[in-house]
Amino acid sequence: MLVSENLKDILKPKSKKEIEKDIETLSPMNLLNTSVENNYLKGIKKFFKENPNTKIRVVSELMSAILNSDIEIIEEMLRNLDKFPNIPTYSELSYYVDQSPNKEKVIKLLEKYGIKRFKRINEDRVILEQRIEDILRPKSKEEIETALEGTAKGKLLQIALDKRIPSMIQKALDRGAKINDRSILFRVSHILNKPEKELVQYMAPGLKLRLGFESKEATANQIFSAGIYKNNNELLKKAIKKGATNTDISGNEAYIIAVEKEDLELLRLLLKDPKTNAAMGGKQGEYYGYDNAPIKIAAKKGLTKFVKLLLQTRPVDPTVDNNFPFRHALKNKHWAVVELLLNDNRVYCSLENSGQLKKAINKLILMLKEE
Repeated sequence: MLVSENLKDILKPKSKKEIEKDIETLSPMNLLNTSVENNYLKGIKKFFKENPNTKIRVVSELMSAILNSDIEIIEEMLRNLDKFPNIPTYSELSYYVDQSPNKEKVIKLLEKYGIKRFKRINEDRVILEQRIEDILRPKSKEEIETALEGTAKGKLLQIALDKRIPSMIQKALDRGAKINDRSILFRVSHILNKPEKELVQYMAPGLKLRLGFESKEATANQIFSAGIYKNNNELLKKAIKKGATNTDISGNEAYIIAVEKEDLELLRLLLKDPKTNAAMGGKQGEYYGYDNAPIKIAAKKGLTKFVKLLLQTRPVDPTVDNNFPFRHALKNKHWAVVELLLNDNRVYCSLENSGQLKKAINKLILMLKEE
């Protein structure tokens, strides 16, 4: 009997005063729950006032308030949206809105605080799609020119070339856009109907050099790149003396140029640069291959001073490709180079270990007799 009476006491409806007295001892979350369930606005205000930095999940309480359709309670919670850990979307609340007796009022209230219906979102999407259509629709050259007025010079040149608008190409060049590529130069020349020599002032320094024009503003690295591109040993030496730091570009191609042009000064300059690698040089797939190409070429051509310098340089390997340098120096009767290579322990030991030494000596004797 006592249990039954206690249960009745717990479940009986309470007055506002009784609720106010009870909530004084409640935790924040229970305070919010109780206030929403009993449409107690004072409790809602008390919760947000006493918990200004709360990030507890209050979306479920907002859902309950919407179901109860107490507009004052809903508005008080929406005023404190910034305290919600995640601001709810309309889709999350739509079920509860549809069940609310004051549906239209609730929708207006939600929209007032930025929680929009899909209809509004769809309207925004339509506006966005219209803007995109306007952007993508074909425009006259005059419209394009107006739209591009404040565009950066490099971007302006690119767009003007794509749209083939001569006046905008010229405007981009006059603003300071540089032609830095042969293909771009060809297009500019074709659209403006001007020969390349009339466009020199608009070319980037590197392109000027690659095309054989003077360029006082070119950096050391640009000069070196042009030297590689043009296979020009003089440009390479000039660049190194000016302090070029890209001396190993194109797989140390500069070594090949030095040997093929028989430029001993360039070879010495390259060997002094710790960044370069004399055991490389040349492009993959070429006749000499990529591995130790400089000494292969020097030995085959009989360039004694070049071979001597390269033999003193690590990691040059004179035994590369089954003693290619020795075999081709012997075949071409470059005796000074043959002597240098035979006096190198790496070559001598390689020939001896492979059983080629005796054969090489016999061939040498035979060739000397023929002379």
